[in-house]
Amino acid sequence: MPYHFIKLICHITEVGAVTTIRPKSRNAESLKRTLQIRDASNSTLPVTLWGERATSFDANDIYNAGQTQAQVVVFVGTLVKDYRGLGLTLTGSSPCKWYINLNIPEVAELNESFSTNFQPIKWVDEPATGYNQDVPEEKSIAEILNINPHKHKGTCFIVNVTVRRICNEYSWWYNSC
Repeated sequence: MPYHFIKLICHITEVGAVTTIRPKSRNAESLKRTLQIRDASNSTLPVTLWGERATSFDANDIYNAGQTQAQVVVFVGTLVKDYRGLGLTLTGSSPCKWYINLNIPEVAELNESFSTNFQPIKWVDEPATGYNQDVPEEKSIAEILNINPHKHKGTCFIVNVTVRRICNEYSWWYNSC
């Protein structure tokens, strides 16, 4: 499936702190910051900024300014993703950029549409659901062999092993046809 970067103009309604997580899809920790945005049709959508983008987003200044006036952001270079359990979300990594309260007609129009219904930006510290926040438990090979896979479905474990010898006498594959 090809990915297309999109541009979006919207109000920021919530910001959160940077968190460190280990997504199920990766073996390394990632920095993440989640925002909530609202577009001109009053639809809300989470935006997840990853890595350096999570730390370079100045959430404190935006939150403080957003207590007295709307903060309109123009995001460019974001991807739309559909995460199981979380639904549609925008993700921003290295190609993502943002511009706050640009002096352009589209931003003024969006501000005008929400001028009678201003609500301050909320600070949300709890992490978004849908990501594996648990730290995997370390197990030995013997412990893993004794685990019932049906009772621990979806549970992550870490097993550290040392390869002492590689036997080249037998192939690691078999002929199936």
